[in-house]
Amino acid sequence: MAKGARLRGRVVGPDGGLADAWVYLHVKPTKAGQEWETAVADTDGRYEFDYLPPGPAAAVPLHAAYVHPD
Repeated sequence: MAKGARLRGRVVGPDGGLADAWVYLHVKPTKAGQEWETAVADTDGRYEFDYLPPGPAAAVPLHAAYVHPD
């Protein structure tokens, strides 16, 4: 099995890391729609994705205390 990529990051707001933020990672489009991976940020706002497939990806952080522009 080939080793996948790892992506780490931190979701922050005006006062620092956002605990319990959801991070949706759009990894690639498919004929049936979109493929997403999800992670939940820890108490300091840090999250991590392991074993990602090669190719482009887009991360979308969401938190109940903030409005998403969609």
